[in-house]
Amino acid sequence: MFCGLARNCAHSLPALLEVVSAAGRAVGDWAYVLLESDSYDATAAVLHDFDDRTGRGVVRSYGRLRRRFPSRNERLAYLRNEYLRLCEASGYFDRFPLCVVLDLDRVNERLDPAHLASFLRESPRHWAGLFANQSERYYDVWALRHPEWSPDDCWARVKNRPASMSEKDAVRRFVEARMIRVPSDGGRIEVDSAFGGLGIYDVGMLRGCSYRGVADDGSPVCEHVPMHADIRGKGGRLFIEPSLINGSGVQEHKAAGARRAVAWLGNVLRRNRP
Repeated sequence: MFCGLARNCAHSLPALLEVVSAAGRAVGDWAYVLLESDSYDATAAVLHDFDDRTGRGVVRSYGRLRRRFPSRNERLAYLRNEYLRLCEASGYFDRFPLCVVLDLDRVNERLDPAHLASFLRESPRHWAGLFANQSERYYDVWALRHPEWSPDDCWARVKNRPASMSEKDAVRRFVEARMIRVPSDGGRIEVDSAFGGLGIYDVGMLRGCSYRGVADDGSPVCEHVPMHADIRGKGGRLFIEPSLINGSGVQEHKAAGARRAVAWLGNVLRRNRP
């Protein structure tokens, strides 16, 4: 099963949904839970059009969640817990052994469906989660926890930097310095947490786990980190798979411009016109 969240990514959805479909067809049975909120472009229309044509899963739009959850971290955690709930309610946890969680924007623009399918055929006997890598630099260091590479919250280090250190210098030292290039031909890297835009999970390890966007002390936290702590607490092992390249690592989570968004909406509406 494939799970993802979408906001203002109509520019990247058609190509990525084709990748999802192709990977699903390559392994046989497949489904999806795709959730949207707070978009001002054609994202919701593109997702519902895909669902109308495919009919293999669940697509939901949650409207303006920002009003309920002003904090982006809390909003993401809420939606991720929603797709876990919907997977359970739809029987997908019993039907599928693996769950692919992926960002639905251009961070996955280089994802190859055949290569992804090769990992979906792998038995996860020795791992609970496998995460993508990027060709130019590993960008997702807020979700990353590794004893040597990234042992703590990089943005918390920036916030709590010494008084003598500028914010710019702190970002270079605690964030950018961790965005290293990981060779695609290297062995798997065991981590305490990671994501990088795509994760493949052993479904059995997801049950009973949850995402949180706020730490116990009330400070913001990347929602993947508490979730992965839950998985590791159950004995699950997590790895970055260097050969699973999904993008360059320099593509940011940015929406298309207004003109491009209007064009996508026009195309979708024309397809759905009687």
